[in-house]
Amino acid sequence: RALQDIVGPLLEERITPFVRAQYPEICDGVAGRRCRPCYSLVRRYRHGERQSHAPHRDHHAIVTVVTSLSDYGREYRGGLYVSTGFAERQYLGLNGGDSVAHRSTLLHGVQVDDIEHDPSKTERWSWILWYRDSDTCEDHGHEWFRDCALAGDVACMEIYATKVGATVPPHQRAATITEWNRRAAVEGAGSSAVKIAYAHLGSLPSPLPYDEAAA
Repeated sequence: RALQDIVGPLLEERITPFVRAQYPEICDGVAGRRCRPCYSLVRRYRHGERQSHAPHRDHHAIVTVVTSLSDYGREYRGGLYVSTGFAERQYLGLNGGDSVAHRSTLLHGVQVDDIEHDPSKTERWSWILWYRDSDTCEDHGHEWFRDCALAGDVACMEIYATKVGATVPPHQRAATITEWNRRAAVEGAGSSAVKIAYAHLGSLPSPLPYDEAAA
């Protein structure tokens, strides 16, 4: 209850209004489909424990908000970064109270580096909010990536392959998912290419024939 008393006003008066204003086309539309925070967690990175989170996209949220609870340079170095997928990283030096909002298609990760004067005291805390465009937190993920996938955006195609199964009858799911992974792989999506290889080896449901050479 005490925690809710602290974060409730922040969400209702500052963070959620900002998210809806920043992304009005997806977050401030028709009744029942306005963005709201559906998941909340606090994550810790510490010297000698977890200090990284591999590059990824937040498929399960339409918008993510990350608020730093630690000071860059004093408590940690490195931290949250955005990436093009080709090893380039742009780090965001966030201090306590600084927040970042981003769409689910953004490739990002975390690499916390030790502070120089006393590595053992390296620690980064962050508060993460995952928003959905639903008053009831229903997952409309198959809608979020459909149009951009059809337009040929490779990141959207890669993600849409994980969502499209919800839009077709059960007997069509494997073929439809495989086709979207194939399209994404052709455009250079690494994880989709791996899935196509697994499909050719019979490790994933797929209409593709067993073919070690194609894998």
